[in-house]
Amino acid sequence: MRVKNIIWEDTVNYRVPCLFIGTSVCSFKCGPNLCQNSALARAPTMTIENDELIRRYQENPLTEAIVLGGLEPLDQLPDIAGFCAALNQHEVTDDLVIYTGYEEKEVATEIDSLRDLNRMRNLVVKYGRFLPDRPGRRDDILGVTLVSDNQYAVFYPRQL
Repeated sequence: MRVKNIIWEDTVNYRVPCLFIGTSVCSFKCGPNLCQNSALARAPTMTIENDELIRRYQENPLTEAIVLGGLEPLDQLPDIAGFCAALNQHEVTDDLVIYTGYEEKEVATEIDSLRDLNRMRNLVVKYGRFLPDRPGRRDDILGVTLVSDNQYAVFYPRQL
């Protein structure tokens, strides 16, 4: 997977300790001047094999979920689909969290596809673009305070 950042033990982006993977692509739908991840956008892109990410995740006794965020995970959907397939192959059942700046209606088809690929684990999607000068809001699903009050998470339970 192409990534800009990896935090092996993150306690900021989800209610439990997680592996945070900062994806490498973004269409800058929020506007390039508003990007809260502009430093990340300028960082070099690394490639790390899905199996290596998952092996290190599984060997870490502290992490209980995986978060994809940073730039825009849904702008590199083939990488995310491949990662979901690898999670299935390795029988990882922990939550998968995706931070997207898209609105729910903009990516309904893509989320349905990911849910089909993600039957073994709960999927949580944080929707909404960053809007400056807006108050933050606590999101009970994520267990964190989001930076704009228009952002929210949706919990998609495991599909049997």
